[in-house]
Amino acid sequence: MAQAPRKGFLIAGGLALALAFLFRKNVKQSVTAVGTFVVQGLDVATESLLRRVEKLAVKPTIAYDMLPPGPPEIGPLAPNTNIDDLTPEFRAKIAPLESLLTQLLTPHKITFRRGETLRTWARQTFLFGIARAYRAPGRTGTVTNAITATGNHPKGRAIDYNFSRYGKYLGDAAGSEEVRKILLPHVAKFAAIGVAWGGVWTRPDVPHFEQA
Repeated sequence: MAQAPRKGFLIAGGLALALAFLFRKNVKQSVTAVGTFVVQGLDVATESLLRRVEKLAVKPTIAYDMLPPGPPEIGPLAPNTNIDDLTPEFRAKIAPLESLLTQLLTPHKITFRRGETLRTWARQTFLFGIARAYRAPGRTGTVTNAITATGNHPKGRAIDYNFSRYGKYLGDAAGSEEVRKILLPHVAKFAAIGVAWGGVWTRPDVPHFEQA
């Protein structure tokens, strides 16, 4: 099962060395290229390994509360809600996005607050693993189907929002579906300000908004 990840790492390493040779006159650029290729190779290898494990894993039949706890979400695994860490281009879209959300949700007595913005590579990979490790009924919390190299959170081009009504968090299935139905007719308005919404995906991610 480790053969595919090892092969991906070796391929990435070989490409990195080739690129370093081409740019041998510029040492700094070569080192940067090597690092980028190696990290991306590890990222792809991790995805391959996790997908293989998912196919082989036996779905848990015990209650979620009986599963062992994950590592503490501190340091590089801690969530980040700072919009200053977003790219300047996407950060400029936050004000019109939040103005639109306020306009659409206020009549339904729904409020929102900012959730995660920029994610470290470590946190994105951690959440990607959780999405596959815990499939027991009643599982709640943040998960992702995007590996580090493809996700927009690690690129500073995405933000999540937490929706509530009268202080009650609407993060369960029923609450998320209610918010999705309210926002669904207005997808074109999000697109007009250059924002894509996760609520229209095959696997809806209602809190998620990213640069279009």
